[in-house]
Amino acid sequence: MFYIRIGLRNIIKNIRKTALTMATLLAGMAALLIFSGNNSYMFKVMRENFINTQFGHFQVYARGYLENGNDYPFDYLISDYKKAAEEFKKIPGVKFVTPRLSFKGLISGDKISTAVMGIAGNPEDEKLMTASALTNSPFISSGDPSGIVAGDGLLKILSGGIGDSFTIMTSMKGGGINGMDAVVRGVRKGYGEFDQLGKMFVLADIDRVERLLNVGGSAGSLIVMLNRTDDVGKTEPLVRSLCEKLGLEYKRWDQLAVFYKSVKAMYDMDMLIITIIIMAILIFVIANTMSMNLLERIREIGTIRALGTTKMKVALIFLAESALIGIIGSMAGTAFGLLVSVFINSTGGIYHQPSIYAPSGYHTYIVPEIRSIAAYILLLTIVAIISAVSTARKASRMVIADTLRWI
Repeated sequence: MFYIRIGLRNIIKNIRKTALTMATLLAGMAALLIFSGNNSYMFKVMRENFINTQFGHFQVYARGYLENGNDYPFDYLISDYKKAAEEFKKIPGVKFVTPRLSFKGLISGDKISTAVMGIAGNPEDEKLMTASALTNSPFISSGDPSGIVAGDGLLKILSGGIGDSFTIMTSMKGGGINGMDAVVRGVRKGYGEFDQLGKMFVLADIDRVERLLNVGGSAGSLIVMLNRTDDVGKTEPLVRSLCEKLGLEYKRWDQLAVFYKSVKAMYDMDMLIITIIIMAILIFVIANTMSMNLLERIREIGTIRALGTTKMKVALIFLAESALIGIIGSMAGTAFGLLVSVFINSTGGIYHQPSIYAPSGYHTYIVPEIRSIAAYILLLTIVAIISAVSTARKASRMVIADTLRWI
């Protein structure tokens, strides 16, 4: 308490000199909170888009699929997937379980044929996962087995649209070629000319595709959707146990979302670089302020040393003062950053253009996390203390006689 009282007295006494330091701390803390808060919200949006439109929280496969399934897809199908899906639905927190079956082939119109890479699933469940990526168009239904959803890039190649009919040809299990008629019911938005998958995308009813591929009753994977993404950790042991029981294997969404992980790693690196730059500036500013304070307090140091104050206590006075500057400045920066965040959020947040991880344009908000705020306050306080170490060392080593003669 003694050091805190002395530190506060010195801060008030030298308020003009510490004002710049406080302002720098305020600006640095606010910048860190705003940038990290927006990134945190953005990656939550990004994460939920990946989960809800592509991967689900877990994907379950036949054992051996992850190692050999790409080369021999028909040899690693989940037989009687409906029974397996019912078992996964019993896990607490599961929202729904839906099958997926991939296929490749050709799609042909009156004049043009092109490659297609399609997925088949339960229309009702797939609508929940694909609705946000649709243009203003209908969706397929179980009562219309010939209906498909096509990528807008594919329809551009085929010069087709909603209501047009095409023929899809693909290889069957066991050999041979099979085909089916397909009518476009819905259109999935792509991401421009560089979206190669959008130029081949087709979504169809799994019952129809099972017959097309001659794999009746089998699926390539099961997508397990939870009610809450935060429950992935506690649900995983149950999924693992059930997979071992049924002779299956699985992957979590974050093990599948390679693009998400690479983008997040890039932003995390940017955040680290910005934090290092801000910390370096703060170390320079605080160290300069403390050095100036030392020059003005040499006689004061000599006096308290002559009265019996130890070298260690002298050093602790400077360190405590610096720590208080860090705490007060970072807390003021927190308040300022939160005010700026509230203002930006009230104007609608920050708009982002449509991208590969979000089919529609979206807004992100600045929502700093409590643990981030606490971590940055602690970090800035530590930096402030480190900045004063050299000054505190100099103050503690001053000779009493020399300090009392200082003019």
